[in-house]
Amino acid sequence: MNKTKKRTVFTFIYAQLSVLILFAFVTSFTLVRLLDVRDNLSMLSEQAIPQLSYAASFNSKIQMLATQSSMLAGAQNEPARRLVMHKINILFDQLDDLSQNNVSKDPFVKKQVDIISNEINDLNALIKEQLSLQNTLTSNINKLTQAILNSVSGTVSNGIDAPLKRQLTDLLLTLLELEKESRLSSVRQLALDLKQIQIAITAQMLKTDDEPEAAFLPEIIEIEAIIEQKIELLLLNGRLRGRDSFVRSLISDLASNLEYHTELLSQDVLNASSEASKRIAKQTQLAIVFGVLATLITISILVFLYKRFVVRLLSLTRQIDAARHKGEGQISIDGSDEISHLATVFSQYVRKVNKQEKVLLELSYKDSLTGIPNRRAFEIRLFDALAQAKRSNLPLSIVMADVDFFKAFNDAYGHTEGDVCLKRVAKTLQQTMTRETDFCARYGGEEFICILTDTDLEGAKVIAEQIHTAIKSLKIPHSGSQINEFLTLSLGFATFTQLNSAQLSSKDIVNEADRALYAAKKNGRNQSYFLTV
Repeated sequence: MNKTKKRTVFTFIYAQLSVLILFAFVTSFTLVRLLDVRDNLSMLSEQAIPQLSYAASFNSKIQMLATQSSMLAGAQNEPARRLVMHKINILFDQLDDLSQNNVSKDPFVKKQVDIISNEINDLNALIKEQLSLQNTLTSNINKLTQAILNSVSGTVSNGIDAPLKRQLTDLLLTLLELEKESRLSSVRQLALDLKQIQIAITAQMLKTDDEPEAAFLPEIIEIEAIIEQKIELLLLNGRLRGRDSFVRSLISDLASNLEYHTELLSQDVLNASSEASKRIAKQTQLAIVFGVLATLITISILVFLYKRFVVRLLSLTRQIDAARHKGEGQISIDGSDEISHLATVFSQYVRKVNKQEKVLLELSYKDSLTGIPNRRAFEIRLFDALAQAKRSNLPLSIVMADVDFFKAFNDAYGHTEGDVCLKRVAKTLQQTMTRETDFCARYGGEEFICILTDTDLEGAKVIAEQIHTAIKSLKIPHSGSQINEFLTLSLGFATFTQLNSAQLSSKDIVNEADRALYAAKKNGRNQSYFLTV
């Protein structure tokens, strides 16, 4: 046996070592190839791709800066200017952070960003000055306009003659036109018109000697200051537009420069990716070749192991299954190794197991206490009896018996005597079943159940009388009984006469017998109750 054991073990070990060495070689080769691929991918992921990401982010910030610069130039009030300037400062902070990460290889990028920052600050100062001057001009025009309106249409107008009212109205309309005008030449012409109107109003005032009337006229000498403020505002707007155009040009130049460097970087990434793809394809082809070779060798080894071990073990398994089902059979495998030895051992083992199964099967259908069939055996027997009765159209009776006041018996005499009592009752019931087709089993606890084949109601009554007589003859004392000094039984009979047409299951039949037993116990116990279904 030692020789055969060594032969099988060595064969299996050699096969395993061959597979392990083969896969170790393939794994090592693949690992070297993968390390080369990893280096190529690391170059892309750690250098080229981050640079592209930084460049894209930088370009995005520059585009956003151009948009915010335009919004700053178009700011209509001080809160809007401060809000846009706050956003621009945030963008410059972000651009400064990106510049420190070498987004572009151009050394002038940082200098260009600083120049744009200074120019935007100057633009912001101009816009701030423009908004302040605009507010002052608007305030002065509104003040003068309100004074003229009060003079023309208010209570003060009661002392002003019609020509002066017309001149004041012309003055008001010219002021409103001046406020809306955006061309310097037109503003200068309107300034001449205002001076002429001012001279006419002064002349009209000199014609009257009424002091109260002069007191109601507006302070028209402020027109000179308004004209100067309007001209200054237009000149400031021109400077602002020039500065805005210059800032846009700077941002556009920087964006173009970054796009050029980004395009160069993208081309480098594409070239590196193409080279990496070629190397990966080459490594993949080599890996596939070696993988195919390793697979073929492994399959050859597995085929050898399959024929040497698996086929013989499958044959052994089939012979064992056949031997178990037939109960006998010779199990044999060719060879002189462990498998052939196992065949001999299993041959002996199967015979022994089959013998033990028969014993265990018999025990599984018997009640361990009384030795008569148990509930499991009853259910199997009832299924067969029910099928036979339906086929033959014969009556079938079921008897369910219950020991009266058995709990009181156990309380009075102890569980040991109770077990002895159940054994005697079971033996008596079994002896009462005189025909081979009759069947008696312990159903559970102190309940027993019997099958009476080909037995109608009259036959059931005869059996009932025999059972009561047999139990009475035992004369088992029962001091706990409320109806008799000796042990008694309550019997429930259910007789079925039309089973071939009735749709009754085994459970329905047992339930009818149990219902009859319940009626017997309800009627006073120690009696039989009969149901015909």
